[in-house]
Amino acid sequence: FQAGQPDEFVMLRLGGVRMELFQAQDAGPEAHGGSQEVGFTHLCFHVPDVAAKAAELRQAGLQPEEVIDCGHQVSGLKVCFFNDPEGNRVELMEGWQDDPNPPARG
Repeated sequence: FQAGQPDEFVMLRLGGVRMELFQAQDAGPEAHGGSQEVGFTHLCFHVPDVAAKAAELRQAGLQPEEVIDCGHQVSGLKVCFFNDPEGNRVELMEGWQDDPNPPARG
């Protein structure tokens, strides 16, 4: 997954919990520890305003990256990444809307 780039993905939901699964872009060496690690790589929080939350994080001494507009993939979708004080990768997401007509379970 490269934020802002088109990819195949699915968002699974159970109650208020969601999990995103992305199709690996290639089976190259990056899939084993580079920037495209396989497996759990970060935690995401849905927020109403990514830019405002990023500004709050900066004031608190963290270093969020630039806000990425992913509107070409999902209308209104924006994301921002940062590392928490323990080094965990965290994503902030704004604008995700569940599909009102999801595919039927089979």
